[in-house]
Amino acid sequence: MKLYQNGKEVNITTLDKRDRRDKPTFTVVGRNQDSTKPVLSNLTITSYRTSGTGAVNDGVEKTETTVASNQVSKKTEVHLYGANLNEVKTKVKIVDQNGVEWPIEGAESDLIKMVLAGKSGVNNGILGNGTFQIAEIILPGNLKENMTFTYTFAVDGVNFDTNHQVRAIVEKTGGQVVPEVKKYNI
Repeated sequence: MKLYQNGKEVNITTLDKRDRRDKPTFTVVGRNQDSTKPVLSNLTITSYRTSGTGAVNDGVEKTETTVASNQVSKKTEVHLYGANLNEVKTKVKIVDQNGVEWPIEGAESDLIKMVLAGKSGVNNGILGNGTFQIAEIILPGNLKENMTFTYTFAVDGVNFDTNHQVRAIVEKTGGQVVPEVKKYNI
């Protein structure tokens, strides 16, 4: 049997020795599905804190990470695996534990914005085409309470795949941002 990744033949005997980012992704497309459409097969997430827990080094597929409170940067890195991925099309939506969708910026952060830190040709922070993409996302700091953020991706740019999600927990830092929903009557 021969395997191909992005048009190149893969040596099956060396898969265990490869870096996770260089391992092939297998995506099965159904008989009646369009084999040219983008498909999301799996997501993993890491942060500075998870590098010592096996999420990066031992192949554990993490779907949740806790961002270290002693790190100034609340950077997370999401790996997207699938087929026909296109960095121009892929979009991300991030919602907190209260169901509030957070705005995402493509530039430097103040303390309460989400930032897609990666720089690609389209400056949307998502890098890669084919079977693998990386999204570097900096979460807000300066939090008064712990917050949980759920990431959902639309690899076709329209339909967000709720079957594949990852979560990041940002621990409180004694800051001023309070994660509560307030209702105002106007």
